[in-house]
Amino acid sequence: MRTLFIFLLFLVLPTGSVMAQEDTVLKTLYSKRFSMGTDGIPRVRVGIHTGLASVKIFAPTGLQVSSGKGPGITVTGPSTYKVTATKTTPARLRYYISLKSVPAARTDLFTAAQKAFARAKIKTTIKEQGFIISLRGKVLDTRRFLFSLGPFSSRARAAVRLKKEAKKHLGAFIHTELVSLPQGTLSASGRGVFVTGVSVITFTSASGGGISVDAGKNPLVYPDIIHVVIGRDGKLTVVNELSMETYLAGILPSELFPSAPMESLKAQAVAARGQVLAKMGTRHHGDPFHLCSRVHCQVYEGLHKVYARTTKAVKETRGMVLFDAQGLPADTVYHSSSGGHGEHNENVWGGEPKPYLRGRPDGISWHYTTDADLSGFLLKPPVSFCKAGNKGFRWVVTLAPSATATLLKKAGIPGRIKSVRVTRRGVSGRALELRLTTSKKKVTISGELNIRRLFGGLRSSLFLVSQKGQSLVFTGAGYGHGVGMSQWGAINRAKAGQSFTKILRHYYFGTKLIKLF
Repeated sequence: MRTLFIFLLFLVLPTGSVMAQEDTVLKTLYSKRFSMGTDGIPRVRVGIHTGLASVKIFAPTGLQVSSGKGPGITVTGPSTYKVTATKTTPARLRYYISLKSVPAARTDLFTAAQKAFARAKIKTTIKEQGFIISLRGKVLDTRRFLFSLGPFSSRARAAVRLKKEAKKHLGAFIHTELVSLPQGTLSASGRGVFVTGVSVITFTSASGGGISVDAGKNPLVYPDIIHVVIGRDGKLTVVNELSMETYLAGILPSELFPSAPMESLKAQAVAARGQVLAKMGTRHHGDPFHLCSRVHCQVYEGLHKVYARTTKAVKETRGMVLFDAQGLPADTVYHSSSGGHGEHNENVWGGEPKPYLRGRPDGISWHYTTDADLSGFLLKPPVSFCKAGNKGFRWVVTLAPSATATLLKKAGIPGRIKSVRVTRRGVSGRALELRLTTSKKKVTISGELNIRRLFGGLRSSLFLVSQKGQSLVFTGAGYGHGVGMSQWGAINRAKAGQSFTKILRHYYFGTKLIKLF
């Protein structure tokens, strides 16, 4: 048996000095550093598995295996490596609650937030997330300042405090700070070769093809580079590092079906690219990747879902990103269907109003004024681009008493429902605040998503609710939060002959399309 040992020094970092230490592969993975490929396209690191005891890595034409910065070794022919970890130590983390987030470039908003918290006598710690880079002479600044409470020693303690703060600060959330890196020894064995490394082992295909990752079920094939890393929990985390455009080709089919009109796919590609850039560096602090492969970021299954039409849409919009009137990257959020009218961003997530994320009609002009108007809008909808072919354009959900009892219990609300009344709506008519009276107490539910979740995950909060006997009947419209681009609206606009640029101009009014790479 041929054995190859690769020895590396253990990385030991004193508290609070992670970012000041020698540059290593592990440190690079845990940082939110922005990097460019030799082709001039940004690189993305995606977490595809976490919390593993072992994982198998396979490539039909062989693998190049390395630990650290060295070139490693190459084993040709079908190769499978099993990776395990020993002597592991989890990362040390601190947790904070962000009460307000402002773009770093908006000094006016920063100053206003400082004064507001001072007046309220709320002591906050300011944390920075995101990055600033220059691409083709255009500054891309995704940095934001978080006015935060903390630190908290555990996520559980932060979550308890968040319940209290969320009632006063719409959009409050928990974020993580890495104090010290995890440590451990990784071992990869296969084809008579045994490789050891400290905390990271990297695999690339010998032929440049895909790499299969088997975490115990449903193995999937991924492009480019696979890193097996000691995760924040001291267990194995698997990271796929790849070109942003290759990543977009992998996620686009999960965002919009590949048979959609090409111009709608192009609009979706631009919007998704903007979301990737916006999220990189602002999510998963404490993890060795920029984005996860779940719905939390964007669903990604490697090469499993790659189609010619969606890949074409990515290629034909390569590097195109929307910027707002102030020269900042636009937050190109999107949803399945507005139901005929979009919603203002601040009504859904709090924060400052964004001029390009205004709730607008997706067809004939209509605005919410009274519940009587909303009833007509729901029951006899005006012409709308997001209607044709969309089964979720209008919907009815009936919750029996047993169902509402279960949902109330899950939410920790005692008693049985006596009445439900929407007390505040947005420009589209979406419920933003709701008064719930039970046999034991009165409760106010704030937030579009909180309202939807309370009643078992309603498609949207654009609804009227009535009582039929002991049951609740929701008559609603649309699917999703209603901010930004309606995907069904984009589809039908494309069918009507609109270009992707015209579609984007409608849903992100006042933005400018710029080619960054």
